[in-house]
Amino acid sequence: AAGAAAGGGPTFALIGDLTLLHDVGALLWNARRGLDAVLVVLGNGGGTIFGFLPQRDLPEHRELFVTPHGFEDFSALCATAGAGHTRVERSDELVPALDRAAASGGVTVVEVIVDPELNRARHGQVQAAVDAALQGLS
Repeated sequence: AAGAAAGGGPTFALIGDLTLLHDVGALLWNARRGLDAVLVVLGNGGGTIFGFLPQRDLPEHRELFVTPHGFEDFSALCATAGAGHTRVERSDELVPALDRAAASGGVTVVEVIVDPELNRARHGQVQAAVDAALQGLS
């Protein structure tokens, strides 16, 4: 945001798909107002961030914490709002999509499709590597 305030480029935000849907009014209100913003939206079906917390093991985890929204067409939503949209399904597509979004001006949603279980597994691998590296320092 500091870069955008200083005239140095767009504002970037990383949000979940459920967050975008919860505050869709902000997209509808602001997409045609001359702002430069790139919204990187993690498309994981909603509420999967809670799978990283201890309540993941509760039997009622899905009913209480995961909020699947079933919304499938962010492209149509963005078109309605007057925002750009790009869907990213492979990691090698992400940087080029961000570069295009930043260069295009206006508000663009870069929807990054994320497999929640694979994401959690990779997160665990990174955490284990960090833990091992920190133990090696002591």
